[in-house]
Amino acid sequence: MENYPNRRSIRLKNYDYTQSGIYFVTICTSERKQTLGQVQNGDIVLNTLGKVIKEEIEVLTKRFPGLEVIAFCILPNHIHLLLDLPGKDTEGSYEQFGKPVPGSLATIIRSFKSKVSWKAGKQNYKPAQPIWQQRYYEHIVRNEDEFQKTFDYVVNNVQKWESDREFFNGN
Repeated sequence: MENYPNRRSIRLKNYDYTQSGIYFVTICTSERKQTLGQVQNGDIVLNTLGKVIKEEIEVLTKRFPGLEVIAFCILPNHIHLLLDLPGKDTEGSYEQFGKPVPGSLATIIRSFKSKVSWKAGKQNYKPAQPIWQQRYYEHIVRNEDEFQKTFDYVVNNVQKWESDREFFNGN
């Protein structure tokens, strides 16, 4: 273990991330660089990398049967996903560093990020740095009111780009 960096987990301790539920996920680009496209007149205009990401979001449900992508939003330097995980009837399904658990939120996100990076490389996208930040933000949606607020946030996020704190990050 001494070869691995000592990272503090933001995950809920002893929470089974394979269980059925609605999850709000935000994944940022490396150094929050605006590498996915541009917002013009309240709409996102995706570049090649942004289009790869959109394609991979749209096939997530084929790669992970039972998973539902309720809503998503791609912005110049991050993406939002609202996911419905079907849940698994497994014991001992807690993810540990370096040990993926099929159907877990972490495995789905890791697989998605990896596939985007691989596919972008196949299209000769060769960035000076990795595409993604190492971590991602996740929130477990706990009730209907929270679901509606999160859904509205995701579907309306592009129109709010210029007021987003990530918009003015110097890129």
